[in-house]
Amino acid sequence: ITGCSKSPEELLSKQLDIGQKYLDELNYEEAIVAYLKAIELDPKEEIAYLNLSWIYVEQEEYDKAIDLLDDALDNLPESKNILQIRERLVPTVSCSADERAYSDRLTVELESVKGSKIYYTLSSELNTGEEILYKKPFELDKTGEYHLTYYAVSEYGTKGEVQEQEIKIPIFL
Repeated sequence: ITGCSKSPEELLSKQLDIGQKYLDELNYEEAIVAYLKAIELDPKEEIAYLNLSWIYVEQEEYDKAIDLLDDALDNLPESKNILQIRERLVPTVSCSADERAYSDRLTVELESVKGSKIYYTLSSELNTGEEILYKKPFELDKTGEYHLTYYAVSEYGTKGEVQEQEIKIPIFL
């Protein structure tokens, strides 16, 4: 008997259709099973990762979503969609200052993805620093060595990587 077996592409397509059907019905448990099978059939199937990570986020299983997206990036390192979703769950912060000595006052700007909140601590020889919710750029205008620690918290409440920098300002007046 020939023609009875389905191609890998047909099996994958069927799993994606089943996953979408259950997702549309908000039957997350069955959708998860279907999308996991799709990923097993093709570890480079972006739609399965995206939809499955969305289900995990809806169920507030953020660690599962992050682990899944990390696996997805191992298989699809160039996927902008997966990178964007992971960045929303585990936001990074960019800082306008880098680790070096400055010869003048410095305005420090911190930036992260929309919807996240940035927290920072600025310590020096004279100040141990308290954690502050970042709202606007701040200025370092006194001679000294500063230790800046910062991170972002996503709109889902997940904390991004803590980053640290040493900044030296020898201001001569």
